Amino acid sequence: GALSVSAAKTPVVPKPTSIPSKSLQALTESKMLGSLFSRILIFLLGYAYPGYKCFKDIEKNKREEWRDWMVYWLILAVFTMAERITDAFVFWFPLYSEAKVVCVVWLWHRRTQGAKLLYEAFLKPFLLEHEQEVDKCIDESRTRATDLFASYWSRAMGYAQTCFYHALQSFPQNQSAAGGRVQNAQFTPNTAHQAAASSYYKTS
Repeated sequence: GALSVSAAKTPVVPKPTSIPSKSLQALTESKMLGSLFSRILIFLLGYAYPGYKCFKDIEKNKREEWRDWMVYWLILAVFTMAERITDAFVFWFPLYSEAKVVCVVWLWHRRTQGAKLLYEAFLKPFLLEHEQEVDKCIDESRTRATDLFASYWSRAMGYAQTCFYHALQSFPQNQSAAGGRVQNAQFTPNTAHQAAASSYYKTS
């Protein structure tokens, strides 16, 4: 009777529902396939097709179109840099991969001209305001890179010269050692023959 009363008073805690492993695996695989498919679309619609359109405009000498395509490639470079950051933090957002494909098409399409809009509204004012600072940073980075390359180049050349000098010094020694081994190899059979003959006469 006491056991039945205690069992009746004990609350039943419901077990938390969990997603089956197979369903979670299928969801992950479908998301990976969606991301791969979106990357293929971005490559085709964001790089291959605009590149071919640039080729046609260059060959037909449509100079009025050149600036629009230069603006597009500039905005696409900024988009690619921003994509590296958003892929690490916003990849879980629903329809994120599909939104990137739509954004790329929105940038170059003639009816929307998103690249031109972003350039005139944000990128152009920012670069004009900080143009001198950017140029100074580029010049300093170029100078540092040149100095660093010259330093590593001189070290590499010094190391190569040292190795070559040591190789030249060790070459005569190796040659003389090899000659000594050849001479020893030539006299070894005679020595062995003489030892065998002396042992035969001693036994007889």
